[in-house]
Amino acid sequence: MTPEALAALPEQERALYTNVPVWATAAFAIAVWGSTLACVLLLIRKKLATPVFVIAFIAILIQMVHSLFISNSIAVYGPGGMVMPVMIIVIGLYMILFSRQATSKDWLH
Repeated sequence: MTPEALAALPEQERALYTNVPVWATAAFAIAVWGSTLACVLLLIRKKLATPVFVIAFIAILIQMVHSLFISNSIAVYGPGGMVMPVMIIVIGLYMILFSRQATSKDWLH
């Protein structure tokens, strides 16, 4: 986000963007890149996709703890701010279950 766009935000939203601890940023990076790697592994039919999805999902949960409970984003965005985090958690869980099912059906090697 550019400094101009950040300055245009209301004070509470600006605080959400500028006060992110390193561990939450690291969890976000692990969640994104881990999920991407796991999807690639799933596409090339490797069993390693499942444990990588699990690691990425743990990172998702850690990042969501910060986003939903520590940073007070619900107070800033309101109840509608819960939609995307819940969708991310549901999709992450689904990907773990799908990769486990693919392994049990011997689709992955």
